[in-house]
Amino acid sequence: MQVFLAKESEVNPNGPDPPGSGPFVLGGELMLALRYRAFRWERYFALGMKEDGRLEFIDTNEIKRLEQEGHKVLVWCKDPEKAVLKKVRLPHRLQKLTAPLFVVISLTNRCNLQCKHCAQPKEFEGELSTKEWKEIISDLKKTGVFGVVITGGEPLVRTDILEILHYAVDVGLEVHLKTNGTLIDRNFARSTPDPPYFSLSLSLDGWEETHDAVRGEGSFARLMKAVELLEAERDKRGLNFALNYTVMEGNVQSLNTALDFCLSHNIKLFFELALPLGKMVQDRFLSAPEDEEIEILLEAWKRRVFHFITTTGRRKRGMLLWSSEAFHPLFGGCGAARALCAIAPNGNVYPCIDFYSLGIYKMGNVTREAFASIWNDSAAADEVRRRTFDDFEECKSCEIADICSNFKCPALSYALTGELTRCGATQAAKKLYTKVKEEDLIGWKKELRRKVKGE
Repeated sequence: MQVFLAKESEVNPNGPDPPGSGPFVLGGELMLALRYRAFRWERYFALGMKEDGRLEFIDTNEIKRLEQEGHKVLVWCKDPEKAVLKKVRLPHRLQKLTAPLFVVISLTNRCNLQCKHCAQPKEFEGELSTKEWKEIISDLKKTGVFGVVITGGEPLVRTDILEILHYAVDVGLEVHLKTNGTLIDRNFARSTPDPPYFSLSLSLDGWEETHDAVRGEGSFARLMKAVELLEAERDKRGLNFALNYTVMEGNVQSLNTALDFCLSHNIKLFFELALPLGKMVQDRFLSAPEDEEIEILLEAWKRRVFHFITTTGRRKRGMLLWSSEAFHPLFGGCGAARALCAIAPNGNVYPCIDFYSLGIYKMGNVTREAFASIWNDSAAADEVRRRTFDDFEECKSCEIADICSNFKCPALSYALTGELTRCGATQAAKKLYTKVKEEDLIGWKKELRRKVKGE
């Protein structure tokens, strides 16, 4: 068993293994991370530790498991020469990381579209200036944050969007931009930061008139033009982009058509059920999905999984920090206020973007106090952190609880029930997960992966 120890500059996905060895590593000015670094390297599982030895560490059994899954274990730190080999162990439950792995930044609530499923608050006290956002981004980096997700509203309505994106990359953050795509022109596509530290995703919520019905007349044509421009940049400089499909009433039927397009153009398509936030609270599909709609969704999911496993040899995992499931064993709950948080356009900080949408559990404001103080001392954050999966009593007797942990979500629970620890799954989610379990699709995916690997 070997653990590689390296500086960030020494890590090269196409190069030799970084130097250093030993199953236990502690010391240096170690940076905190626990995630797949998919943009910088995919073959390593990265973890970091603080020099005082009192923090989040991973035990040897977990390292063995990661190696059995084919990952190389990398400990990434600022100064490997100062590292000390010492046995450490992961506590059973962590309340939070010393800094979020990533922060969602909502630059603005302004938007050029009027989408039927929008969850963003419409009332806000203005938005921060370019200078203020740069100071905040620098503070996040100083605190130990690894990445930011830039969103809105529609972030491209800000004329300084490229300046902010480049600044975040330049200070050393991984940056992901979420946009509706309709404002992307040739200059923007050519001027974004280079991969691998920058990526973006665009919203596709139907095909042709279905998409327009969700997002507004003419939005589909503008989105397809943006996709064409980004494909050119992907072919030219490897720009990483994907499409996001929010499944809701009226657009389920066109999901497979959208998937056909993405598979033929080698574009990743991510789709998820709409959340019961904002305008979607009364959505018919979420509350009363038809069996046919669930079957369409399952068919699309199986086609997508089959494509990526059979064309890449395995399902490529995204950054662990994008996956809420990754935090469950560590914290006994979701990553909100534990490994991630969100900042509103006016600088207010919330446990996650869904709490921001609801306007509850404000942690503080970054224009009035340092981010580290908000993260470490917020009473609102501590209240969220105290809620674990053990508090979701009704889930303990649920037949799909073992595969439905994403909906043990305090924010979604509050949106549906007014309480933080009730079931947060919509009827659509329950029906979908029930079918997944009945057909053992998780087992099907694992078996497919084994066959492709020749095991």
